[in-house]
Amino acid sequence: MKNFIVTFLLAIYSFYSYAQLNITGSKLVCPGVQETYTTAQPLSGLCQVKWTVTNGIFPYTGGTEVIGPIGIFTSIDVIWNNVQASSSSMAPTGTIKVERFNCDPNLSDLTSFTFNNVLILTLNNITP
Repeated sequence: MKNFIVTFLLAIYSFYSYAQLNITGSKLVCPGVQETYTTAQPLSGLCQVKWTVTNGIFPYTGGTEVIGPIGIFTSIDVIWNNVQASSSSMAPTGTIKVERFNCDPNLSDLTSFTFNNVLILTLNNITP
């Protein structure tokens, strides 16, 4: 009975983790430093994933968008740009977004998630 309860709780946790599409990684970054961001892999391995970044690049492609199979792209590296602040008192921000598509049509989870307000610690146009 104990094994059944543990298995049941792990199944619920796995389902909850799957159903809640999100991104984990640093929200406080330095320009030019590589950071890794991760998303949950769905139970169905047939999904495709699209990562998009603003005010940064993906170092392996040099671009701001990457598309591929979820099994390969559950995590991705970002190098944040040394962007200029829009005001002298506020550091610039970036975003990273993940979208799933071509998944099992019976799944009812979120199809995209945006990690907003990644604070880029730069002194470019900032008055200290």
